[in-house]
Amino acid sequence: MSVMAHILKVACLCACLICPAKAMAASCWITHGASIAFGTIATDSVNQTQTRVGYACQADYGTTQYFAVCLSSQEEPPFIMTSNGDEQGHTYSLQFNLYNASDSSQMLASSTSGNLIQQVFSAGNNQQTSGTFPLIARMPSGQSPVPARSYFNYSLGIKITWNTSTQQSTLTPCQNGISSGSATDSSSNANATISTGCFIESVSALDFGTVSADSIRSGIRSTATLRTHCPPGTQFSIGLDNGTHATGTTRQLCSASGDCLAYSLWQDSATTSPWGNNRGENTLETTNSNGNVQDYTIYGVVPAQSPPAAATYTDDVVVTLSY
Repeated sequence: MSVMAHILKVACLCACLICPAKAMAASCWITHGASIAFGTIATDSVNQTQTRVGYACQADYGTTQYFAVCLSSQEEPPFIMTSNGDEQGHTYSLQFNLYNASDSSQMLASSTSGNLIQQVFSAGNNQQTSGTFPLIARMPSGQSPVPARSYFNYSLGIKITWNTSTQQSTLTPCQNGISSGSATDSSSNANATISTGCFIESVSALDFGTVSADSIRSGIRSTATLRTHCPPGTQFSIGLDNGTHATGTTRQLCSASGDCLAYSLWQDSATTSPWGNNRGENTLETTNSNGNVQDYTIYGVVPAQSPPAAATYTDDVVVTLSY
């Protein structure tokens, strides 16, 4: 909630005097808390996401002020996300920490830790200034296996403290434990879901880059990375369809004007195993033995052919994971 300072002029009994009212002290407040969404995750992989905490500060009347605004938590890390109760009423938890995105070695902790995340700025006469603390949310490794459920933290407590001065050289940093004011927020939240089965974590773009006509006449290659996660011992297959511009079984990269380049996708760098979408025939058949995240390389080839007109050539291929 912003508080606008104002000056009240009061007429005194003595006509020759005007008594000014005292200006309100500088203050700060949290404009929005952190909203942390890890999405669907595997607990044995590196899980992190980004978020921000917003704040605003109001300077006094009549002077430029320097602010030292510091961010801390109301509880000590690691922070906890908890599942709803299962059929027996048992709940489970996931841990995570928050770090300064500008210095990933600095972890968010309580104000008593002496390691507050600080921002310093100046604000002019009665000026309101806003800013954000960018944060990285990351799950620590080595957590005990937890069941596939949704996990939540609905009341992650965030706190800011501040000091002010008319000179930057005399500005007291918040880290020394002294502050002229504080504000708290309990709207920050976090959530994550552990999948019950196999899922595709990500697929990078297969980018052949900017190529010359001579390179097309000779043929070009590129790769993409497909990342999956399945429970231990799961047998599954990965299929790639023919794309949106295929002619029969020949994949094509096409431009907006309709010119096209033929290309192919392979399971191996030697291009002996084509990658298609017919399970048991040209899909990739594999097993996850330990439950870890697995990376697979997709090998793309534009075979030697006559170069079309200069343009951007694209295609979209659907990846299917079956288990």
